[in-house]
Amino acid sequence: MELLIKMYNLYFAVSKNRSDQRERRNSPWFAANPVQRMLVIKLAKGNTPPRLLVTLLLAVFLLQSNNYHARLVHFFHNLSLIQTSQAAPVTVPSAETKSEPNIIIATDESKTAANSNPTPTKNHSSNSPISKAGPDQAKPDYTELITELAKTDHIILLKKAQENYQLNVKNFTANFSKQERIDDKLKKEEQIYVRFLDKPFSLMMHWKKNAGAVDKLLYVEGKNDNKMLVHPTGFFSWIKSVKKDPHDKEVKKASLRSCDQFGFYRTISNLIEVYELAQKNKDLRITYLGNTKVDGRPCVAMERILPAKKQYPYARLVMEFDVEYLIPTSISCYDWQGRLLSRYAYSNLKFNLNIAERNFTPKANGL
Repeated sequence: MELLIKMYNLYFAVSKNRSDQRERRNSPWFAANPVQRMLVIKLAKGNTPPRLLVTLLLAVFLLQSNNYHARLVHFFHNLSLIQTSQAAPVTVPSAETKSEPNIIIATDESKTAANSNPTPTKNHSSNSPISKAGPDQAKPDYTELITELAKTDHIILLKKAQENYQLNVKNFTANFSKQERIDDKLKKEEQIYVRFLDKPFSLMMHWKKNAGAVDKLLYVEGKNDNKMLVHPTGFFSWIKSVKKDPHDKEVKKASLRSCDQFGFYRTISNLIEVYELAQKNKDLRITYLGNTKVDGRPCVAMERILPAKKQYPYARLVMEFDVEYLIPTSISCYDWQGRLLSRYAYSNLKFNLNIAERNFTPKANGL
């Protein structure tokens, strides 16, 4: 060992001219930073177990190589083989962090198989894979988990729901109902069959009841000049389809929300934006409203109340979270006079079906 130290010191003492210095800079030993060099010397002088010393010496070389990742994995694999029973335990201080739940979506048509059905733990720290419940398996109940967050932190609930939706839902079909107040007049509730694909963002809407100026809508982001194709009703119903900009003034008069903001992911993004703004301004008030049902499915209801400021779109939001799907299946918004501004609800939801881009062409939808 002493010989190794002498060779090490001798290596850096030789070559006084600049050409020799450049040679040394190209060597892995010289490339090691002072901390690494000091580590090697101290380990060599101490009573370090030989296997540990050899492994750490190898690490100094491996960390200088171009193939950093592969060699680092190999290094830690070797390190795990070392007997450390005589070594003193190392304590790593950890910052105090707020535990976040692992929300799991159970879908009817999920393509992801699972070995077991995970159950939520109280500390919400599980990283279990997302799975669906089989026909003979009990579906997981997250009522307690959602109830806890409905009382304490809507932002965490929304972010985790969005994260899990993004990971596990590729498409869905549903019956979508909407009722909106436009020009200070509350319109009739519309019933719409929707088919939705997340990537690329694709939406087909077919009105079943109380259609307005159109009874069919097709929108595929990046297609058809990034415009929606609609089938008009009434006198112009003989026209097969018309191209419309989703943000056209006439379109905005017919609906409070544009079609390119449809779907759970973008809806939750908009909700989070307002929640975080209100939290930053210390205006956020949340309330737990109890258990409800949407389409006969158990939900947890929660409320958000904001002061009358221009930066907020409405005063009161009532959101009903499906305890199995873990998404808001009903959202109602009220103004500062207590009047209903809008209500959106989903029923007969079906996830991850055999839906592809071919189902969102004008021809496939009679447009």
